[in-house]
Amino acid sequence: MDWQIIDSGNHTGRENMDIDQKLFLDFSDKSQQKIFRIYGWSKPCISIGFFQDTNKITDREGWDVIKRPTGGGICYHTTDEISYSVVAAKNDPQVGGILMESYFKISKIILGALHKLNINAQIGYKSETLNTKFETNSKLKTQNSKLCFDQTREYEITLNGKKIVGSAQRMGRIGFLQQGTIMTSLTGLNKNLIIKSILNEISPA
Repeated sequence: MDWQIIDSGNHTGRENMDIDQKLFLDFSDKSQQKIFRIYGWSKPCISIGFFQDTNKITDREGWDVIKRPTGGGICYHTTDEISYSVVAAKNDPQVGGILMESYFKISKIILGALHKLNINAQIGYKSETLNTKFETNSKLKTQNSKLCFDQTREYEITLNGKKIVGSAQRMGRIGFLQQGTIMTSLTGLNKNLIIKSILNEISPA
């Protein structure tokens, strides 16, 4: 099989980040099997991009705050969403390439899986600020406007004008790590159906 599939189940924010970091750091050979990991969150938490400062988030309201090994904005993670990570060689023909090329390839995989479930999602081809209606912490929003799901970048996925898949990447010498989150509540479908469709898309039986 072309992929190593890891279904990790639910973990804390820190545990999830440690697992992804280890998978990325252990990837040291271009011929190594690429990895697709599916996971969830055992309790809600806030994750921030690698280059952001956790100390600037002062109004946490009991949420754990963790730093991702990848970039991107602030994400609220709840127990009813799907998160995934991809670890692969930068020259992998299916998902590799320079940063935006790789983003596009992985987004097409996720989009294909959603389309097969009759979810009429789309890939965005330009960056824009969205008029989202997510229930987010207004004080946090004032402190730092870089909320992941308030804006979309090139090749991210939206549904009915709302971003439903957010992702960020980190490039290494040989491989790369992409982390992503799918807002399953906005699709109206059971998350297990979405997981099954994604796995069928990346590695058809």
